[in-house]
This record gives sequence, C-alpha cells and structure tokens, in this order.
Amino acid sequence: MSKRRVRALAAFTVLMGTWGAPSPVRADEGGVLTVVASGFSSEKGVVLVQLCDSREDYESDDEGFRVARLQAKDGKTTHRFEGLPDGTYAIKIFHDENENDELDIGWMGPEERYGFSNDARGLMGPPDWDEAQFGFEGPEQTLKIKVE
Repeated sequence: MSKRRVRALAAFTVLMGTWGAPSPVRADEGGVLTVVASGFSSEKGVVLVQLCDSREDYESDDEGFRVARLQAKDGKTTHRFEGLPDGTYAIKIFHDENENDELDIGWMGPEERYGFSNDARGLMGPPDWDEAQFGFEGPEQTLKIKVE
C-alpha cells in the first residue's frame, strides 16, 4: 500500500474516531433533520453519526457539532437532530461493530461500514466537504444515507 493511501486512511480514521454524547437542545429552537441510514449488515455494536456545521468541523479531529450513538435494527437506523438552525451541514456515519469508537482500517481499507451525506465517496479517504455538504432549511427535512 502506498504511503499516500496509508496517510489518507489514517486521516479518515482520525476524522471518524472521536465520538461523544450529543449536546442537549430544545426542539423549539430550530428545525428537525431526520437522518435515515441503511445498509448495515448486523445489529452488533453502535452506529455513530456526526453532524458537522462547517468545513473546519468536518475536517477536524474533534467531536463535531452534534453526535449521536444509535443501534442498527433490520439493516437501518434513524435519528432526529432537533433544534437545528438553517445552514449548511455534512454528515459522517459509521457502524462501530466492536464498539472501540474508531473506524477500523485493514490493509484493504475500512473494515466497518461507513457513509456520508449525499452518499459521497472519497478516493483514498473521506470525500471533500463540497461533496458531502447539504443545505438545511427547516422546519423538517429527511436525509437518507447508504452505508457501504
């Protein structure tokens, strides 16, 4: 594997590897974004969803604007981000089957299913913010993501 690919995969792991509890918000302070993710192959572990509100947040090693820890059931999961102001966002999601809070990377690439808003896919790492970003204009919006 080339050094460039190893670095890209390492950066992707770092981007996906920091997860915490969602911050509490009131539903009446903004709109509701419903994220429906599908393509999960098991119900083991947790699904980690990170909602990013800027390019810097998306590319950062930090936790992100909002985070959710969910369970996959029957190949899918759903989460509502409430109290969301209108703006531009991107989503990173992965199925942490072994619950080690990181996307496991093998010599062939990621070993756990992952996805991004707009079903964006990166070459040798995560897709660019411009590919994953989407506009949110409440009061309600649903976003579907297929993990692979």
